[in-house]
Amino acid sequence: MKNKYNLLSKKEQEYDCLRVIATIFVVLGHCTYYKISTSYGGIDYSIYADNGCIMLKCFIRITKVLYLFHMPLFMALSGALFYKSVQKKRYDTFLQLIKNKGKKLLIPFLVVSTLYSFPLKLVSGYYSYSTNLMKDFLIGQLLIQGNTHLWYLVTLFFIFVLAYEIEKHFEGFEFIKILLFVLLNLISVWISIKLLSNILYYILWFYVGFYFEPNRILLNKKINICACLYMICMIIGMYFFYHISVLSGILFLKNIFTLLIAGAFCLLTYMLAYIISKTTVVETYLYKELRRDSFGIYLYSDSWNYVILFIGYIVVGKNMFMNNIYATILYIVRFFGTLVISISVTKLVEKCNLKYFY
Repeated sequence: MKNKYNLLSKKEQEYDCLRVIATIFVVLGHCTYYKISTSYGGIDYSIYADNGCIMLKCFIRITKVLYLFHMPLFMALSGALFYKSVQKKRYDTFLQLIKNKGKKLLIPFLVVSTLYSFPLKLVSGYYSYSTNLMKDFLIGQLLIQGNTHLWYLVTLFFIFVLAYEIEKHFEGFEFIKILLFVLLNLISVWISIKLLSNILYYILWFYVGFYFEPNRILLNKKINICACLYMICMIIGMYFFYHISVLSGILFLKNIFTLLIAGAFCLLTYMLAYIISKTTVVETYLYKELRRDSFGIYLYSDSWNYVILFIGYIVVGKNMFMNNIYATILYIVRFFGTLVISISVTKLVEKCNLKYFY
């Protein structure tokens, strides 16, 4: 995959580092779901997971924090890189954009959904109660009305298309655009068509990255450990007001503070990525492997969670969720297991030159 997803120059190594961190967050975020309830398949171990197991509750809390910002972070990174493409005039025509992004996003989505993710979900019991398997697959997976981690690819494709047209016809107007995207983000939760809801929700974060890129160099000069600590204090303060808005039942304030917290976490993660990118960490073998295979990790990791849960329940039973030691082992196995498997599959796909799989 190194030929298709070129690495950035050393001057922009913080983006590579940010992608590695975001990828790790995604894998971690997928390690604590025990119930996936949709009209098109799912799993449910919540009857066992909903207990007094302290470690399980800690892991779920970590996941809730990650879910506040890890996908907005990915969208913002995509927006920042798109800004660079626009500046370089990489996409001269609309058709060129469609062809490029369709090849990189839609084809892997269709192929991996059909030939990889679907079979793994099938053997793990995801469709155990399905009465129409083909319908559940087509609507739930390919039309992303069910649960599929690959929703990001389709959503990003359409956001690229929209952003291209927006910048072609409405270049500038930054404040008006952001205000509009905030409004679309807030109303997206009431839209039942998931693809449309995702586009409206995440185009804001795409443009956050788009407008961040031209100011990146200026920000880099102000990044240090003290600045990171300041951001952490800000996030803690936002959390305080977030909980007040939740207790008061003011939905608008809750949604606003959710956006602010997500934005602050994205900025903090970028700052940490910038600091790490200046250290010898980026020269280590592990970092280089994670950087090189980040897209494959995203494509091939999550589906194995269903298999691990299925096997774990058969071998250990409900104690896997009710015992602190077992719950910790399960969390570790899900993280490292899906990570190692996805890297291995990525290398196998590349070695066999299965070009439609990436």
